[in-house]
Amino acid sequence: MVAGASAPASFVLAGVFPVAARAEHGPDVAIGSAVDSVLGAPPVAVVTGACGGIGGEVAYGLIEEGFEVVCACRTVAQSQATAKRLGSGAIALEVPCDLADLRSVKAYAEALLERGSQQDPERGSVEVLILAAGVIGPSLSVGRTAQGHELNFGVNHLGHFQLVRSLLPALRASEGVPGSSSGARVISVSSTAALDVPNPFRCVCEYRKAACHRSENDNPKASRNSLTSLPAET
Repeated sequence: MVAGASAPASFVLAGVFPVAARAEHGPDVAIGSAVDSVLGAPPVAVVTGACGGIGGEVAYGLIEEGFEVVCACRTVAQSQATAKRLGSGAIALEVPCDLADLRSVKAYAEALLERGSQQDPERGSVEVLILAAGVIGPSLSVGRTAQGHELNFGVNHLGHFQLVRSLLPALRASEGVPGSSSGARVISVSSTAALDVPNPFRCVCEYRKAACHRSENDNPKASRNSLTSLPAET
């Protein structure tokens, strides 16, 4: 879909830009530019984990599509370095977004909301939110977030939950991506390790329950951690 984007990143970008958008504007028209022509300002996309990996490729792809990309990284230095590397269209706030600390995540969201209201009081929206940051590994299971949660679960899931919740005003203010039947798009990136789970529903319930305990013996597997990133179906 986007030149230079990795295969996993292309799947994420495919979730951002629905087929209807391509049909409406044509394959050679940047979706963000089409939004810009209507709203008078480029649409905003927030990407966690933009400093590398899939998040970095997705951020690059969004910029190519005409979006203004907010690089949400663990430290201000990482965000600034990432924005500099991505070039025009990428920005970095003077506030860290440490997913291992819910207070940091909330402060970051508040800073982003304030920036949006100052730049565009009538809109101040976020059209796309990509949750691509994450950590995994048995050695991290003995670590704890600032609030005392198991580190894998806290960073990959609780931190992102707090970010989405805190940015709801900006997401709700969005008119959405062209071709979308709804408003803003929130995409949570998981892993193919989730496919290794034999009983998904039971495993997610057990893992979420275990991860909330503060036992030093917790040692979640990558497959269960990845599975928890997927939306539950009822």
